[in-house]
Amino acid sequence: MSMTSLHEVAPTERPAGSKTVVELVLSGDVDMETAQELRRYLTGALERGADIVIDLAEVRLVDCACLDILVRAARAAHTLDRVISLVAPSDLVRMTLRVTGTEALFLFCDDRVAALHRCGTDEAVR
Repeated sequence: MSMTSLHEVAPTERPAGSKTVVELVLSGDVDMETAQELRRYLTGALERGADIVIDLAEVRLVDCACLDILVRAARAAHTLDRVISLVAPSDLVRMTLRVTGTEALFLFCDDRVAALHRCGTDEAVR
């Protein structure tokens, strides 16, 4: 996995009065070799009380170990009244989440702007 960036989204990029949002941009293969790094980033963002936007537009593959990490993080987010948004996930990722009955744990957006607008606000479906 190539982590192209992980950062708190500037308030100027979010709706006024919105909550903290952390954006994680991934690329390449998100696989078992980098599972612990992904878990650490997601856990840290949730501990900070942030909604999370994960940009998957440049991801070729997400293996089952990392999908499990995403699902566990989404379940934790729901208990904390937080949202994890997936931006531009592949059809395979969406199908896997649908088949496993975990698709409803995530907010799906076609692009980063839509995700940032919906995350961190009360518009996000929780």
